[in-house]
Amino acid sequence: MAITGRVPLKKWQAAIEATPGTILAATRLQPMLSGDLVPEIKREYPKQQRGSFIANYGESYQYQQSVQLQGCTTVPTFEDLPWFLQAFAKGSVTAQATAVTAYNYTFTPTVATDDLQTVNWEVAGDTQTYSVPFSLGTRFRLEGGINKASVQTADYVAQRHVAQSITSNLSLRTTEAVVFAKGKAYIDSATIGTTQVYTVLDFSFELETGQKQHFVLDGNLYPRDSYRGETRMANLEATLAFTDTIETASFSSNTQRKVRFTFDGSNITGSSPATTKRLTLDWYGKWAEAPFAEQDGLVVIKVKGESEYDSAAGHDWRIQVTNDLPTLP
Repeated sequence: MAITGRVPLKKWQAAIEATPGTILAATRLQPMLSGDLVPEIKREYPKQQRGSFIANYGESYQYQQSVQLQGCTTVPTFEDLPWFLQAFAKGSVTAQATAVTAYNYTFTPTVATDDLQTVNWEVAGDTQTYSVPFSLGTRFRLEGGINKASVQTADYVAQRHVAQSITSNLSLRTTEAVVFAKGKAYIDSATIGTTQVYTVLDFSFELETGQKQHFVLDGNLYPRDSYRGETRMANLEATLAFTDTIETASFSSNTQRKVRFTFDGSNITGSSPATTKRLTLDWYGKWAEAPFAEQDGLVVIKVKGESEYDSAAGHDWRIQVTNDLPTLP
């Protein structure tokens, strides 16, 4: 018989949910580099006293079910980032027109309202296709640098997985990769984006949402709802060449750092004034760690910190994507 379950024939499709947990047809085909669907079942094995050394007599039972989508890695693109960020940074963000054919998607985290959106994923292979509704974004990470590929990683926890046919006739979209190796870095203590630095070798920017599943007695073993059960922040890590003492001094003196990364793409056709596609990452905080290390014969420092609220900015981090899409497919 023919062998199925072949990795090259895996396929990922998705749609942002209007009603969390209601299965709906996918609206986009989303290429992935990797990712795994991981069903989770909690099972009780009663250890009964039966005058026997056999531990289990087939009377075990399930008492909770959920699903994880782990390690969903993809190439970050100017077109897809705003779609992903609806589940991790801020939901219901729409395009703001600028420069005629250029559009800004700005993700400023909401302080006290849970506005993150949920996703219905379709995970397909040549053995079986599953719909995975009520997928909550839990962790989102961007990382790259010199001599490194650009990588985006997204993790979700979902309600359940249901075997069903995949949505057909979805076309691949034209996208442009965000090349982190071409980025620019700015580090300031006053106005963000003022002082360009030439020391950053690589970086990672990670969001943890604090999303949790809500289980209740409703006749099902899977979760009925969700909630934000923890505070959230953006974790920033970077490797800096030790060519000056500014950041080591900032670490020692507990000085706030205002960090901006910008990554430009191609020119947007018809934009006036001429505008490029762009990803901007803003982060406010203080270095929690700044150890020395060695890399390619250089002395480096590996800075790390959690974002902190900046009263002047009104947030602790922000992401903005500029592309040529008035709406997100």
